[in-house]
Amino acid sequence: MLPSAMALAALFFFCHQLLASDIPSSSSDIPNIIVSATRSAQTEQLTPGRIEIIDRSQIEATGASHLVDLLRSIGTTQVQDNYGDGSRATIGLRGFGATAGSNTLIMIDGRRLNNTDLAPPELNSIALKDVQRIEIIQGSSGVLFGDQAIGGVVNIITKITGDSDIDLEVGLTSYAGRQLQAAVTHQFDGGLRVRLTGEKRRSDGYRDRNDLDLTNIFANVGYEYDSGSLFIEHQTIQEDLRLPGALTRDQVVQSRKQAQFATDFVNTDTDITRAGVNQRITPHWSLLAEITSRQSDADGMLSGGTPFQQEREMIGFNPRLIGQYETFMVTLGTDIESNEYQLASNFGGFIATTTNDQKVTSEYIQLVYPLNSVASTTVGVRHAEVENEIVDTFTFPGGARFDDSETVYEIGISYSPNQQTRLFLRRAGSYRFPKTDELTFTGINLVQLETQTGVSLELGIDWQGTATQLGAMLYSLTLEDEIGFDPLADIGFGFFGANNNLDDTERKGITLSIDWQLADNLSLSSRADYIDSEFTDGAFEGQRIPFVSRHLANLGVTFTPRPGWSLFLEAQYAGDRYADGDFGNTEGSQGGYTVFNGNVRYVNDNWAVSFRADNLTDKRYSEYTALRFDGVKTFYPSPERRYHIHFSYSF
Repeated sequence: MLPSAMALAALFFFCHQLLASDIPSSSSDIPNIIVSATRSAQTEQLTPGRIEIIDRSQIEATGASHLVDLLRSIGTTQVQDNYGDGSRATIGLRGFGATAGSNTLIMIDGRRLNNTDLAPPELNSIALKDVQRIEIIQGSSGVLFGDQAIGGVVNIITKITGDSDIDLEVGLTSYAGRQLQAAVTHQFDGGLRVRLTGEKRRSDGYRDRNDLDLTNIFANVGYEYDSGSLFIEHQTIQEDLRLPGALTRDQVVQSRKQAQFATDFVNTDTDITRAGVNQRITPHWSLLAEITSRQSDADGMLSGGTPFQQEREMIGFNPRLIGQYETFMVTLGTDIESNEYQLASNFGGFIATTTNDQKVTSEYIQLVYPLNSVASTTVGVRHAEVENEIVDTFTFPGGARFDDSETVYEIGISYSPNQQTRLFLRRAGSYRFPKTDELTFTGINLVQLETQTGVSLELGIDWQGTATQLGAMLYSLTLEDEIGFDPLADIGFGFFGANNNLDDTERKGITLSIDWQLADNLSLSSRADYIDSEFTDGAFEGQRIPFVSRHLANLGVTFTPRPGWSLFLEAQYAGDRYADGDFGNTEGSQGGYTVFNGNVRYVNDNWAVSFRADNLTDKRYSEYTALRFDGVKTFYPSPERRYHIHFSYSF
């Protein structure tokens, strides 16, 4: 095996040889348009595949209060929001339900939010005030982004502006919700810029004992010079949340707002520090690198009487070299990550602990090469290794070591017969290493979990006219050793539930999209996704994968009747699905639902007001359902009609 330091040295040596080659130079001024296709800013999408862009104007038009509401507006994104406020939510792409938080990679400016344990990415840590745009890669991206990029990647790009201003925003929402956001940006002479933002959010929540108290402070200092730029940033997040838990069907009928547990809560403090450089080496070669430190400490109580304390500490280093001449491009890099995880739970006076020291290293290369004036090919490979040293009170009291490695490949072709049309064909590999609490919770046989691997095949077409953009994509995602949780598995000692490698699975589907400018002041946007997800082998062959809707769709209309005014109305549809854990499809599917949302926004010079109403028809539904260890179906009731009003002022 090649250690990461040696691999990085080899990459730099290879690049040095390329630097001496006869590739002509080109301009180094690359506008920040699309980042996620190559892990560097590009003026156009050079790689095959589909990347959805949500820009700042769309964010403002929706009037969304938090990231989850915004991403739910994309029809091909399946959302699981347990409490309706984004505090415990996951985003899924390509047919992942309960495991979406481990199979869809969430990033902020290329920094991973996914955890090494089963806790989903903390989406509430992202203030929409800081977001410039969102890039959504549909389909596997294991070569470029590595572990957990199975169904796709959501990369949130934050604001970096040269303007000097102050932005204030106050929001009031249903259930005694209050939100205050402030941002200060200043551009100094000589290339120095500073951005400081803060967010305070409080809410009683839709459910009883569902209070949320969130503080989010972010600071970024950047410096631009002739041959590149530097930045350093720090973020502090404090979240206190009460957890009402899941309800049975009878409890929902009795009162859908009641709490199952009177004492459950989790308080989390997170600190993130990050620094990076973008250095132009020659007119056509650049070095991009970031180093990140993230520490998260949590304490709380679960299941009505189990106190716990949890600590996560991550240090990551992500250097890469970018070489480009016109449409020829090479990306070479390594991702190095060190994680320390600790969990202590108190079971009636008995303290159980889990610790894991994890090292993940990988090296990758991606080439985009023009075949002729209308076609280009993309090829890439990544090799990754993981080392886990685990000590667990119940399963590995003497300690255990779990090591593994994977190599994945990517190949694709893009063909543009004219300026309006682009066709693409792509095959991409993916992988997911087992997480800490999956390795320690596998039942009485203590079987070592295998790494989940997959292959994604995609065929698509994009067409762009004067006022219309159309897209269509067929895809197939086959997985081996998919990792899932079976709540009915007997693990001994009177406990149920275990993580297993499932039998082979496949997701097949089609994604359709249309963006249509009907008039100067009227636009329409729609996305639809059909997903046929099922087991292709084993005891559940032919059964649908739990908690995956076959149909997802979204229709949004934006109307600007006069200058300063905008009206937004959307319909979101999610088809029927089986409860999480119902692998045999024996408990009956949960019916589909359609939710309507609307927003009215008025802007006048430096101030703006936005009024948004969610669930206009007061639909009663549950976005998440799951089987309990005793086979009883449980529900997380979603909020009924609710309102948001936001006032903002800039000066």
